Amino acid sequence: MNLFREIHDSFIPHRENDYKPHFFRVKSVLVMMIAVVVLGIGAVVVQRIVIEKSDYLAAVISSVIVNITNVDRAANNLSYLAVSPTLERAAQLKAEDMARNGYFAHTSPTGVTPWHWF
Repeated sequence: MNLFREIHDSFIPHRENDYKPHFFRVKSVLVMMIAVVVLGIGAVVVQRIVIEKSDYLAAVISSVIVNITNVDRAANNLSYLAVSPTLERAAQLKAEDMARNGYFAHTSPTGVTPWHWF
């Protein structure tokens, strides 16, 4: 069976599929619903186990940010940004505060500025 015929039978109502495209039949809809549930559960597992429990992701993101920043600094004849454990700790504390208090800004809703974290 060619691809056009499969698409035609699956999505377009016509006499040969009893005006009921295969894609919209009960069995197909149930399979799609099960797939969505399984994918949703998989996404939650990935988020809970891989992302939230992994320091690797944070390390990758911070190194990418440093690299991108240094490319821009070099293009503007500025010295390279060096990674500092003190700055990394301040950034981590700031990120935790934003996550805990549900905001994304330099200054917290309570008025705490970024300098607080240094």
